[in-house]
Amino acid sequence: MTIGSMPGSSGYLSLYPERKMSYFSNLYVLGLTVTAGIGGLLFGYDTGVISGALLYIKDDFEAVKESTFLQETIVSMALVGAMIGAASGGWINDSYGRKKATLLADVVFAVGAVVMAAAPDPYVLIAGRLLVGLGVGVASVTAPVYIAEASPSEVRGGLVSTNVLMITGGQFFSYLINLAFTEVPGTWRWMLGVSGVPAVIQFSIMLFLPESPRWLFMKDDKTKAITVLSKIYAPDRLEDEIDSLSAALEEERRKKINVRYRDVFKSKEIRIAFLAGAGLQVTCAVCDFDCNSSLRQCSFLTIGICHAFSISQWKAAISGISTVHWYQYSDVLQPNYSPDGWLLFQPASTSLIPDRRCHECCGDHCWNLLN
Repeated sequence: MTIGSMPGSSGYLSLYPERKMSYFSNLYVLGLTVTAGIGGLLFGYDTGVISGALLYIKDDFEAVKESTFLQETIVSMALVGAMIGAASGGWINDSYGRKKATLLADVVFAVGAVVMAAAPDPYVLIAGRLLVGLGVGVASVTAPVYIAEASPSEVRGGLVSTNVLMITGGQFFSYLINLAFTEVPGTWRWMLGVSGVPAVIQFSIMLFLPESPRWLFMKDDKTKAITVLSKIYAPDRLEDEIDSLSAALEEERRKKINVRYRDVFKSKEIRIAFLAGAGLQVTCAVCDFDCNSSLRQCSFLTIGICHAFSISQWKAAISGISTVHWYQYSDVLQPNYSPDGWLLFQPASTSLIPDRRCHECCGDHCWNLLN
């Protein structure tokens, strides 16, 4: 079977156009995608909610109010946990599967949310942030892999992009939650504690969803893998997909016998692909996306803006799903290498609700920062 005639390739779908699938032709795949994407929602919510919660944490803990180091630690500890979780997430996925990795991430995240909500002092709060970060790190690795391995190739790019949509949606949702609990007793405890609800929902749904068919094939559990594939593909395409997956994994096993991590960089194509992908991630990080998300509310208060809603990123994520579907990945990535700084002005002009009478809705927060 040549590359052009493999299932999912342009040549194969040209020969059998009736076998091509669309985003909504299989609700089972769509359900898997949305459920796995809740991991992205958790990521977005966690990075966004702290921007509003931190304002009230300083009111409850004098030590936090007086120490910028504690404030920075509370915000950044989730990212430290995410780094650890992401680094170990690959091994967890390979050893125990995508489903168990997701369930583990949900448990850790939910426990972290409870710890944060009940924190009696800043140090317990920091521990809760670390736990939440661990859950986010594992989920951020697992969700795209699970979606990709359960998606038909012709819609795979768009469905994986749904995870990014969920991340930006989670940030938007976190700002709404911040606004909703502004006048509620406990303020920041509710803001941080609510983050455990999506984790519990995802955990409950994932119990009834299957393991990734590719991982099942890797573990030689072909019966279960075929059962899952039969729910994704129509009967006239199922056999071709099974043969293609079996051949791909057999080739992967053959090449994996004596391969080490450093051997990967001996291939020019893989080395360039790695540098391009990793370079994009580093560029996004250097452009302070996470810092902007975590400290946005504090920044807006300093210029007299009380309630801010980050709608522009959500709109960009929605357009990105269709863009990835219709264009090559390299074409989509090229515009993203420009710095994000100039984009920070877009939310201020299109997605914010300014109020010059800041003291009427935010109390002394704004004026203290301005002074």
